[in-house]
Amino acid sequence: MEIKNIQGMTNAQIQQELNNGAKFVMYQYCISLLVMTFKRGSNIYFIRAGESTITPGLKYTFLSLILGWWGFPFGLIYTPYVIGSNLTGGKDVTQEVLQSVGATRRPSPTRPTASRGTNMARPATATTSRTATAGAGYNRPQILDRLNV
Repeated sequence: MEIKNIQGMTNAQIQQELNNGAKFVMYQYCISLLVMTFKRGSNIYFIRAGESTITPGLKYTFLSLILGWWGFPFGLIYTPYVIGSNLTGGKDVTQEVLQSVGATRRPSPTRPTASRGTNMARPATATTSRTATAGAGYNRPQILDRLNV
């Protein structure tokens, strides 16, 4: 599978971008023909910190808007799901990409939570905000050695 938007970047530049909050994202599209419906994923896109995650997925959203509805019953089910997923930034597949090349995020430091009056610390997870993971590094300096890019 091809990764878009990393052409010309070195491994060190990609690692620095990931440390700054960049991520790998996949979009979905739906195409239907009467009784057949196909829901597929796009190539993986590398989205730098501060870039829109919605813009690269717009072509897949428009494709689904035009060709997704025409299958019964799944075209009517999958199309709104795909459109909603793309318009909320696609699917973040950063962890899957890093696992496939043998790189993992270093554990983030614990941070306090403000839940129900308790002052217990819990480790930050991959679903935390960019500010919580911005300083997280990766334990393998050449994370893309095994990808064919």
